Amino acid sequence: MTTNFIDMDDPFLKMVKRNRFVVLDTETTGLRYPSEIVQIAICDFMGSEILNTYVRCVLKIPKEATAIHGITNDMLEDAPAWGVVRDQVYEILHGKDVIVYNAAFDFSMLEFSDQVIGVNNIHWHEICDPHCAMLWYADLYGEWDDYHGTNRWQKLTNAVHQQQLIVGNAHDAMGDVQMTYALVKHLLAKQASDHLLSQLLHPTIPRDS
Repeated sequence: MTTNFIDMDDPFLKMVKRNRFVVLDTETTGLRYPSEIVQIAICDFMGSEILNTYVRCVLKIPKEATAIHGITNDMLEDAPAWGVVRDQVYEILHGKDVIVYNAAFDFSMLEFSDQVIGVNNIHWHEICDPHCAMLWYADLYGEWDDYHGTNRWQKLTNAVHQQQLIVGNAHDAMGDVQMTYALVKHLLAKQASDHLLSQLLHPTIPRDS
C-alpha cells in the first residue's frame, strides 16, 4: 500500500514545523481505571531523551500487563512515585506540542495516575497540545475500514514495519518513543517536495554575516 502524500496545510505538519514538540509514551498496569503508569519516557524535537523512568505504582502490576511490557513489581521498588514524577512531566509538557502514538490512551493514563494517588487532576490535555501520530498515520496509510467508516488504525510496530524502518524495543516506553519519532521523521522526509520541507527536522542555522 502506498502512503498518501502529506498536504502542506496538514495541521500535524504545521505543528512539527514549529520545532517545539516532544514525543511521549507510557507503559501501564492496564487499559482502564484504576490503571497506573509504571514507565514514562519523553524525547525532544531532535530525538534526544528528556525523561525515561520507571514509576512505582500503588496497586500491583497484573501478570497480564507484565507479559506485555516485561515490567515487574520488583523492578519498581526503588522507582520514584507518580507524585514525584508528575512534577517533572508537567514542567516538560507545559506549553508544548506533544506527539503520542495513541494520544487518547496515554493522556487518559496521566489522569488515571493522578486519580489513583488522590491528587488534583492537572487536566493534562489543557496544559499542552496533544497530537496523535496514530490517527495521522492511519490517514496517510489509507487502509479503509468499512465497518468503522474510517481509516484503520495501525499498531506502532506495524506502522514502523510498513515504512521499512527498524522495529526497536517495543512495549518499552523509550523504545516506543524512539519508534514514533523515527516514523514521523521518516514520513516527513519521504514526502518532502522542496528544500524547505526537507529541513523541517534539521533546520539550517544561519551564520552571522
